[in-house]
Amino acid sequence: MKSCVSAPTVGYYGQFSDSQKVFGPKGDFITSPELSQLFGEMIGVWVFNELANTGHRGAWQLVELGPGRAQLMNVVLNSLAKFQDQSVSIHLVETSDALIDEQERVLCLLNSEKVEGELKFF
Repeated sequence: MKSCVSAPTVGYYGQFSDSQKVFGPKGDFITSPELSQLFGEMIGVWVFNELANTGHRGAWQLVELGPGRAQLMNVVLNSLAKFQDQSVSIHLVETSDALIDEQERVLCLLNSEKVEGELKFF
């Protein structure tokens, strides 16, 4: 099953590219974050509210499993920024190399560069 889903050349998500859409109107299916940012904004407000209700102060982690093109996380982070919460670190759990590259493009100001088989971060 893992190969069917995430193998780089034959896996369903491994084939994601600019020409091979998986998500959105031209893909095989569409998710709430692809339709509207309202869903992500509501989750961001809910997360902030729940964290505030615990009384927690300081650093915390937000983890998303199977983040796809990172649309949901992008909107959630923008919502949290409105509350001036900068103590969050995000962790995306993804098996597709192509989607990891897309997530980096969407979420990072500076992207890594593969140099001689190693990742270099700028």
